[in-house]
Amino acid sequence: MDHPVKDHHGTGVDDPQGDGPGAAQSRQRLEQMQRLVVLTINDLLSADGPSLNRRIRAALHQLGRVTGTDRTYVFQFQDEIYMNNTHEWCAQGIPPMRALLQDVPIAMAPHWWARMGSQGCHVLADLDEEPDDELRDLLAQQGIRSLLTVPLMRGPELVGFVGHDAVRAHRRFSRAEIELVRSVSNVIGTVLHRQAIETERRHAQRALAQERSRLHAMMRALPDLVLEADHDGIFTGFRQNAPMARTLEAEDVVGKSPEQTLPAPVAALARRMMRTIDRDGHAGPEEYYLDAPDGRRWFVAVGSARLAETRNAPHSYVFLVRDITHEIEQRRQIARLSAMAQQSTNSAILTDSELRVTWINAEGENRTGLTAGQVMGRDLAAVLRLDVDGKLQLRRLRDRLYNGDSVLVELCATDDDGNGWWCELGARTLRLKGDEAPSFMFVLSDITQRKQSEAAKEQAAAEAQAARLRLEEAVGALRDAFVYLDRDRRMVLCNAPYRALYPRTAHAMVPGAHLHDLIAEADRNDELTHPLNGAPPASHPVARRFGTSARFESESQRPDGRWMRVVEQATADGGRVAMLVDITALKDAEARAVSDRATLLDASHEGIAFVGPSGRLTHANPAFLALFGAEDAAQVVGLHWTMVYPAAISQFLEDTVTPALRACGFWRGELHDVTGTGDDTVHDLSITRASGGMLLCILRDITRQRRSQKEQLRLREELQLAQRREVIAQLAAEMAHDFSNLLSAISGSAELIQSDRGGNAGAEHARRISAASQQASDLLRRLMALGQRNSQPRCMDLRQPVREAVDLVQASAPRSGIVQLSLPDTAVMISADPTEVMQVTLNLIINARDAVLDPAAHLPRPRIAVSLRPADAADLAQPYDNGAPAPGRAYLRLEVSDSGPGMDAPTRAQAFQPYFSTKGRAGSGLGLTIVANVVNANEGLISMQSTPGQGCTAVVLWPVHRSADRPASPAAPPARTDTLQGLRVLVVDDEDDVLAMLCAMIESAGGETAGCISGADALEALHDDPGGWDIVLTDMNMPQMTGADLARRLRQMPGQAPAIVLISALADDVLNHQVNSQIFDAVLSKPVPRAGLVSTLRRVMRPR
Repeated sequence: MDHPVKDHHGTGVDDPQGDGPGAAQSRQRLEQMQRLVVLTINDLLSADGPSLNRRIRAALHQLGRVTGTDRTYVFQFQDEIYMNNTHEWCAQGIPPMRALLQDVPIAMAPHWWARMGSQGCHVLADLDEEPDDELRDLLAQQGIRSLLTVPLMRGPELVGFVGHDAVRAHRRFSRAEIELVRSVSNVIGTVLHRQAIETERRHAQRALAQERSRLHAMMRALPDLVLEADHDGIFTGFRQNAPMARTLEAEDVVGKSPEQTLPAPVAALARRMMRTIDRDGHAGPEEYYLDAPDGRRWFVAVGSARLAETRNAPHSYVFLVRDITHEIEQRRQIARLSAMAQQSTNSAILTDSELRVTWINAEGENRTGLTAGQVMGRDLAAVLRLDVDGKLQLRRLRDRLYNGDSVLVELCATDDDGNGWWCELGARTLRLKGDEAPSFMFVLSDITQRKQSEAAKEQAAAEAQAARLRLEEAVGALRDAFVYLDRDRRMVLCNAPYRALYPRTAHAMVPGAHLHDLIAEADRNDELTHPLNGAPPASHPVARRFGTSARFESESQRPDGRWMRVVEQATADGGRVAMLVDITALKDAEARAVSDRATLLDASHEGIAFVGPSGRLTHANPAFLALFGAEDAAQVVGLHWTMVYPAAISQFLEDTVTPALRACGFWRGELHDVTGTGDDTVHDLSITRASGGMLLCILRDITRQRRSQKEQLRLREELQLAQRREVIAQLAAEMAHDFSNLLSAISGSAELIQSDRGGNAGAEHARRISAASQQASDLLRRLMALGQRNSQPRCMDLRQPVREAVDLVQASAPRSGIVQLSLPDTAVMISADPTEVMQVTLNLIINARDAVLDPAAHLPRPRIAVSLRPADAADLAQPYDNGAPAPGRAYLRLEVSDSGPGMDAPTRAQAFQPYFSTKGRAGSGLGLTIVANVVNANEGLISMQSTPGQGCTAVVLWPVHRSADRPASPAAPPARTDTLQGLRVLVVDDEDDVLAMLCAMIESAGGETAGCISGADALEALHDDPGGWDIVLTDMNMPQMTGADLARRLRQMPGQAPAIVLISALADDVLNHQVNSQIFDAVLSKPVPRAGLVSTLRRVMRPR
């Protein structure tokens, strides 16, 4: 089914338009393509069977040239599951892929088939556009950048496709190009279909020829007897071609029934065959026997129905009978021989005179790896997989068999795995009666193990002889003395250097000399290092070591002053070899090296010490001794290397450094308080494991360096503090200037009001005062808003930013597996700004990372655990640094814990203060401040728990999205906002003028007020009259007790507390960690307009 190429906007299909030079070139190129495509199609359509594959490859070549692609190919569906690359053309330098692209799953590219079915092609202008990862990787392995595929159709069925690959550069295809390519693809599909039909036709012709051959064979096997019977079973015809077992004539049979003519068993067989013919139309073959005077004869009968000559008349029967007595005897003989051959443990094979296999037994099948059906008719040399020499030997064997000889030869064959094996081939000639040519019987015995054993023995003997020669040559070339004694303690060989050690005994050192005789002779010549002194030679150390299997090594100085190293080793056969090496020069070099090393070490300003395999100090230079106040090396040499320090550091070295040395062979770090007196002495220790279990310790006193760094840090912090103060001073000066102008306007207007006694200008002066106050308020808000960003909360899954923060920190950690993450399986929703949530999580995890990776912490296994889960009742009952959970509100619990050094109580108390940091110049002091501000702004809670030496745990309770944890509040009843009639307000502020002004505003609106200048006074007033006040209006920053402290105390009083409203100059700073809106019913900013104050008080008032 053809589909016109549809618009492929954005898929790599171009459609040049216009009349410019580019369009003209495109048209000219398309015309050239059309001519080549027409020639290619004509060439394909004229192809016959033998040349079709060559013509298809030529067509692919032309398509590649026409389209400018680098590789063109044909894929055909093999079945419903796999497809194969059947034809391919590649440009010069482009690797072919056809061999690799066989049995490719069709299901790999379902979207290709859909695209080709709906749009007539599939185009990839860029490989990155392929959505399937596995398919994209497969295409990338072929170097493909762009791709065009068009379908191969067989009627409405998709049977494959023709593909074009752009490898060197990206390629875009026009719709006209695609149509031309599709036309060639359709022709390729047609000729391939035609080839398939032709193949099926040839198969049908072959089957017809085989059927004709079988018919001819049947005609050659005409029966010995033909009997005809009518529908009732009465014989009506009789024709005999050869004498049968019984002498029958036509008159004895025709007109009679089987029961009247034949023995009862044969008559019963005839009736049974008639019934079968009635049912199936034919019967047999059926074998039966008759006893004749010359013995039992066997027959086979076949029957069929003969159609009646007139319509509707019953059918008759025809029986064909053949004497198979001889065949039965042959079968039995063959069966007996076959059973004998099949049960044989040797391989048996029968061939014709041309050595073509006619039969093989089970062992032969097993040994050759081929079945009887696979070897029938094949040449014996091919079945055994013989090489050229084996084939020639087999042909010579056949010539001998023709002469009647019995042959026994050895051949090297090859099994089906390609492994060679040796067979002993026994062959005899079989001449059967009636055969025009002889046949041969071969019996094969597997002698591979015997041949391998023989070869191994020969090789071992040759190798032994060669090894002896090499040993003698090697021993003769040795500069060191060498001697070899057999297990009977007799000399096998020795070299010249060995004889030179014993010049007066050398005459006796001949092969076969006994060790005891040689020892006695050397003792007489005074050439033994250990004289016998009258003892028998068998007591000499060399003779006593002879019966042991242990290796012996020693170094000794000979009387002439030379040093000799003696190495003795038992041999596998019970003998012994010895080598004596002159190490005098080595001993002299060692002495010089020790002296030079001691000189170099003593001159070093760094403390250097060597530790033996036992862990004890073997050498220490003067600089090392000076670090520990030792005057003599004897004070430290012999001590365990960890014991030169106080107990605390010694324990640290055992617990931390020793495992590191075992793991990686090196450790370096700083050791503090090395004297154990609490001073600031610091040592830099580098320790390395050398060969033989030795340790090299290099020690430096870096106390001065650390003191200098601390002083630099202190000066830098003081400089930063001075700079901050300078910035604050400049800002204060600017603010003072602006406030001076505003106060001038306010004070001048106030004086004018005082001087205008009874005049009408007071309202105008009051307006100016109000405007100036508003400008001062705006100036203050702008000052407090410096550096703040606008929060943009939205509903989100808290797991995502937590996971992203962990990934960021884990990626920057120097080792993997530091951070362990535990998240819920389902989404947990909050309403927050994602950036702020990331700030909180990232700051907490980074603080934990810096703590556990601090070199001064010496943590062998740093660990950070991050977990997120819904908060339970126990979590809500815990104390938090910025308030308590709201009743009825659901929270999520985010915990970040580490195994770092922890914090003491004073450090913990300053953790959330701005610009406070424990990292020195590496920290800004703002991380936890930002965390606290963001948590407060989102009505969350935070706590920090830490103990020195036990790490730190930060817990954040984040409110669950309100739509998920509580119902909507009922609508408040409408209320008037212009009066506070009957409302009693307790006003608290430490500024008298502000206190008076607030009371006046409330009273002007009809409310009743009382003023307190401190939180303590307010608590006392409320204790005296708990139900006398509807609202408490309090300032924030007051001495001794802040507004937040007052609010918490009021919330803890028994009974219903009054509504609490905060009014403060810092009220707009919602990120201030001291403010928690859950303890206030409303928050107002100073200065507050009267209308805003009245409206807020009415909103929070509670019904009595």
